[in-house]
Amino acid sequence: MIDREQRGAGWGWILVGLFGFGALAALSKESGIMLPLYALLIEWLVFRGALPGSATRKQLIGLYVLALALPGIAGLAWLSPGIVSGTAYLERPFTLSERLWTEARVLWSYLGWIIAPRPAALSLYHDAYPLSQAP
Repeated sequence: MIDREQRGAGWGWILVGLFGFGALAALSKESGIMLPLYALLIEWLVFRGALPGSATRKQLIGLYVLALALPGIAGLAWLSPGIVSGTAYLERPFTLSERLWTEARVLWSYLGWIIAPRPAALSLYHDAYPLSQAP
């Protein structure tokens, strides 16, 4: 059985990992902001929420709400006015719809590289995607 002191230390490590190292990851690369989502997916798919006691499960759900939902809502509130008005793409060589259509192709490429990596495709730069047009 895990005592209170060990449980407290465990939650401390979880918080340091998600928020401390998550902040460092986000400052070093934009994809670092995905750390809480990856942690949630690992918890859901690998551990299947197998935690002792319902109080611990509620605390974990609260942690993920804090780490995912609140920053997500804040980010949407901050970015939505520029996206909706169209001013975010005035100085770019593409429109919002072109970006979204191209992003769908890019995500399929990433998925392919994860599932079946090819050495020729694993370079550092992948900036030469032609813009996709809406059908």
